[in-house]
Amino acid sequence: MALDLDRIRGLCFDVDGTLRDTDNDLVERVGTWIRPLGLIITQNRIHSLSRRMVMAIETPGNTVQTLLDRLGLDTYLDALSNPEDTDYELTRVWMDDEFDSEAFDLDAVNQKLARVR
Repeated sequence: MALDLDRIRGLCFDVDGTLRDTDNDLVERVGTWIRPLGLIITQNRIHSLSRRMVMAIETPGNTVQTLLDRLGLDTYLDALSNPEDTDYELTRVWMDDEFDSEAFDLDAVNQKLARVR
């Protein structure tokens, strides 16, 4: 299947942990925000607290991803996202006959992303 560049309306990259390890950067940034607590706790504790805060923020997404993986549902999502996958048809029928992997509302996604900023 040839790549149809006219159909591409956006790209999303998730490079954290693969091309760039941003956890340490985020821990340092959070540490600067809570540094005033240094009057009542040690600098070492500030770093530890910063690390725990970052981990707590990441936990919901990681929990969902881990749960899908442990339940084996990530395989179905992979198959449904690629009509060329050998399991696509079987998974589509198993999920619902009206499943449409081509349906994507870019405006809705952009509205949700705008709220995150």
